[in-house]
Amino acid sequence: MYNEIMDSKRLSREECLHILAQQGTPDHVIRHCLCVEKVAVVLARALNNHGLHLDVELVQVGGLLHDMCRVQPEHWNKGADLLEEMGLPEEAHIVRHHMTHTPNMKMEQLTELDIVCLADRMTMEDEFVGLERRMDYVIHKAQSNPTTLLIILAKKALTKDLIQDIEAKIGTTIESLME
Repeated sequence: MYNEIMDSKRLSREECLHILAQQGTPDHVIRHCLCVEKVAVVLARALNNHGLHLDVELVQVGGLLHDMCRVQPEHWNKGADLLEEMGLPEEAHIVRHHMTHTPNMKMEQLTELDIVCLADRMTMEDEFVGLERRMDYVIHKAQSNPTTLLIILAKKALTKDLIQDIEAKIGTTIESLME
């Protein structure tokens, strides 16, 4: 199957689901990936409708596969390595950096990685919950590590600013897009 994948432009949704199954991705993680995919695609399309030029198919694949190896240590590197072996460097880039990426703050410089990360940061398990609720959960988990907590709080502030800019650009709230 991997040789067939390398011959196509982007992985299909079915191919992504096959990869998730092959990697032994638990059902609850697959549901999370499906939710991140949906949020990311809706957001990318809305931004494209307002002048951006994001590759929606790359956003879709990145959303579906970002946690493909989540049950393994350093799942981001393991998943990215597998995608690189498959000849999918752009998809691998999203998977490798989705845990630590700081989004671009200039609207015209937003990338597919930014969109997948933003969608992931607004999704809790298989539900779109928005930034505040998701980050409250992450902050609660990080209470015992002050350094990690400071990083999370800084990224939350940057992400809030980005969301405000996106909402100004698209003329509506992200929450209303997800309804």
